[in-house]
Amino acid sequence: MIRTNSELLDFFSQWDGKEGYKTFRERQFGPGQKLIVQGKEGRFVHIIKEGIAKCYVCEENGKEFVQEFFGAGELLGEIEVLNNTSTFSNVMALTTVTTYCIGKGDFCAMMNNVPGFNLMVSRALATKLRDSAIRTSRQQTYPTAHNLNKLSQLFSKETGMFSKKDIADYLGVTLRSLNRTLKQMERMDLFKE
Repeated sequence: MIRTNSELLDFFSQWDGKEGYKTFRERQFGPGQKLIVQGKEGRFVHIIKEGIAKCYVCEENGKEFVQEFFGAGELLGEIEVLNNTSTFSNVMALTTVTTYCIGKGDFCAMMNNVPGFNLMVSRALATKLRDSAIRTSRQQTYPTAHNLNKLSQLFSKETGMFSKKDIADYLGVTLRSLNRTLKQMERMDLFKE
């Protein structure tokens, strides 16, 4: 449920705090603060050093769809920078989040000039695409109860920070539907005992 990328985190950690390295800087965001705002110019790429953030889209009807929860090492804003487009989603800190922040020009220069960096970014994008396709397929093929069971297998002690609304938005269902499913699952467990 919380995506991480140790390869990118290790790559950026090697320069963390080294004097004279100015390609990126650290930025800190408090809980509820947005790292990326939907519909704005994509000017920065962030790699999460620590903390957890929620990536979500606000639809025209006011509903939110949670695309993913991101943790250490995850790359944010790269699609907009690479395509020179405005941002298509919001990214909000759920906990205190520290990122390595890279400007558009520096990111593109790194893609062209730093050995191995292009491949790491390509792997990160391919993993995001694969995981999104799997999740979309599951959500369209299985009932909410099945998807909730699958999701609960991924829960860790950190997931206590997720509200029911976040979980419903992540599953692509309404809060009412999630509550109804939870009650049905609770009743089924009671009948098994």
